[in-house]
Amino acid sequence: MSSCTRLLYFVKHRTLWTHVRRNLTTWSPVGAAFNAKPQRRPNLVEKNVGLFGVTELSCPAGFQAATETALRNTRRLVDKVISGPSGVETVESFDQLSDELCKVADLADFVKVAHPDPAFREAAEKSCIEIGTVVEKLNTNVELCNSLKKLLENPDTASQLDPDSRRVAELFMFDFEISGIHLDEKLRKEAVALHVKLLDLNNEFLVNSHQPNRIARSAIPEHLHLHFASEGSFIQVGGLHADSPDDLVCA
Repeated sequence: MSSCTRLLYFVKHRTLWTHVRRNLTTWSPVGAAFNAKPQRRPNLVEKNVGLFGVTELSCPAGFQAATETALRNTRRLVDKVISGPSGVETVESFDQLSDELCKVADLADFVKVAHPDPAFREAAEKSCIEIGTVVEKLNTNVELCNSLKKLLENPDTASQLDPDSRRVAELFMFDFEISGIHLDEKLRKEAVALHVKLLDLNNEFLVNSHQPNRIARSAIPEHLHLHFASEGSFIQVGGLHADSPDDLVCA
């Protein structure tokens, strides 16, 4: 459903919910925090207003509260799409669905690897997994897909869409198709289970990749040794090295 550029964070970034949102419509303090130029150094004795100004995230437990709110709103929007008439509102509801999930998942995806407090990282990781699981289920929701299909295949309703809305609807439909919406129920469930398992493994890999690892010098090409700390017959790899100018060093 969201957080979203196409996955390194795998599910979010392989699914329809990640690449069609045109504007950040909620949690504007988050967007403002990234976009605004710094005005002054933060006062560390000021009241804790939560990560990026989101009051729910003043403590680790806030991630679960934010996740529950997002999933509750998601269920409401799904019911609205399935039970309501096809039209421009259908595309708007899909867009809102994406935003509800992405606004939590993207922030959690960042916090789980960047926050210095292990409690925050753990809470953020749980949110990523919980939302990612829901994303996969929505990607194979036949009723949801049929609502969008009905909109695009009906000349009367399709003609009501402006070019941008039509493109958004087509992108959502494409992602339904690549997620296995055409499979029978048994295979769809198997596909969801595999995607969720891959999400778990991806999260585990990303978290562990930021932990230091000791590797035998013989296992790494000699011309790369100088990029890492030496420890006798071992090389100490301290992280992803994503900021390295050498593509061979980046994980």
